[in-house]
Amino acid sequence: MAETSRPVPFARDIVVIGGCGHVGLPLAIAFASRGLRVGIFDISESAVACVNSAKMPFAEPGAAPAMERAIAAGNLVASTDPAIVGTGEHVIVVIGTPVGENLEPDQSAIPNAMQGCAAHFAAGQAAGAEGQAPQPVDGDRVATGVRRVAQERSGRSANGADRGSCRPTGH
Repeated sequence: MAETSRPVPFARDIVVIGGCGHVGLPLAIAFASRGLRVGIFDISESAVACVNSAKMPFAEPGAAPAMERAIAAGNLVASTDPAIVGTGEHVIVVIGTPVGENLEPDQSAIPNAMQGCAAHFAAGQAAGAEGQAPQPVDGDRVATGVRRVAQERSGRSANGADRGSCRPTGH
């Protein structure tokens, strides 16, 4: 009988690259506060230290209590070690895109930022990018995977209704 190999489960549901910034951290907190296991990779040692000590590195209304709960539950951790990228089934890249003097986006920002963690991507990961300028995105695949994992963990259906209930929770 032929043996089939099974994919190794990932330690985290999602890793957000650039996740200690104004877009990535609220996104990571939102996922973690819904029960997903979230890792953050960021090159800012001070921002990572803030997050891991349950302190917001910038003002964001309502984020601090949600972050504190996510960290206390073990659903959110930040790291400057690029190896954390390989621990997430889904990887979301959230890196600010600098613009030139004529407001043209620097299309090399994301590839340049990714060089340090590229070696840590693992087989079977789904990845998508979100920048401040248009970037290639595999959003459908990431969104579908994130919804699936969230549904498995929360017992909710894709439209946000409790399973077995006809009452949607709102859109």
